[in-house]
Amino acid sequence: MHLPFRSSRAAATPNISYSQQTTGPLGRPIPADLEITEYVPDSTVVFRVIAGPVRPFGSYVFSGDLTTTVTFSLKVNLTGIKKLLMTRMVQQTMDAEMVALDKAKALLESRP
Repeated sequence: MHLPFRSSRAAATPNISYSQQTTGPLGRPIPADLEITEYVPDSTVVFRVIAGPVRPFGSYVFSGDLTTTVTFSLKVNLTGIKKLLMTRMVQQTMDAEMVALDKAKALLESRP
């Protein structure tokens, strides 16, 4: 689950960073700050996590004319002890992101 985040700048542009936290073991907050590495208006947002024990990278790609399709990608290179200990937490974070996308879709589609 992601907690509210704040931006270091006002718009989604490359090099902008967002301070956020995710819930870790025993409900403890874990930093998960991210940085936008590429932004193409109405098309693509690419990011990388810059704080926390796991540093995934990913993207949102928007396509379509009358409707919008969102393709979400998240990748992480886990090796050794991190792979053993963090795989489940990474999957839970991915699942939470998918729920957030579903909620965003429902909200956007409910507007007149």
